[in-house]
Amino acid sequence: MELSEIYDLGSRFTRGEVQYEAIGEWDWNCSADTLVRLGGEIKNKLYVCRMLEMGSYEGVSFPLEFRHLYGKRYYDILCIGCGSSLFLVSDRFLEVLETNHFTGWKSYPVRLFEKNGTEIFGYNGFSVTGKAGKIDWDQCEIVQRPSPIDETATYPYRKGIPIDMSQWDGSDIFMAINYWGYFITEPVYKALKKAKITNISFQKATESLRRVSV
Repeated sequence: MELSEIYDLGSRFTRGEVQYEAIGEWDWNCSADTLVRLGGEIKNKLYVCRMLEMGSYEGVSFPLEFRHLYGKRYYDILCIGCGSSLFLVSDRFLEVLETNHFTGWKSYPVRLFEKNGTEIFGYNGFSVTGKAGKIDWDQCEIVQRPSPIDETATYPYRKGIPIDMSQWDGSDIFMAINYWGYFITEPVYKALKKAKITNISFQKATESLRRVSV
């Protein structure tokens, strides 16, 4: 499969979007080997979120519980405030994947609560189990783009996400080894777009722009 048929998948961060946060420390009784792999920081939510992103549920006690952080509008994708690309998805989102028999993902049970304790139903945790190789950012084309503040100034950007597809496992939804984010194939993109899934963003891997740090 060509990179032109791969899309970067994420949340649109729509204005007014409801966002949730984890309630307390999750009961995560993982092995000593897993602790070593995570740097011994299992109670650091960033590492826990990473495990959930990849579908590594060793020792976890489901359902995981979340409480309302801010926002009023419920969309098909809801963000979780833990500094990663982890998010919650609606039953409708999962129905699109299941109906089309897309591979490379799994879900886990969650409980969502409003600030007043009212429980919200119809959402699931979402993990991506599909894999590809590393991203070699040095292969990116460097392009200049105007400053959003000063049109006379330009900034350098890396164009494209050069994923090593030689190590892609063929899944419809997958992650690169060294990138915290999800990728989907064109059929998944078309199905989600046709279903009008809300608060979702797509960008072709070949067209993605990331500003070069100076």
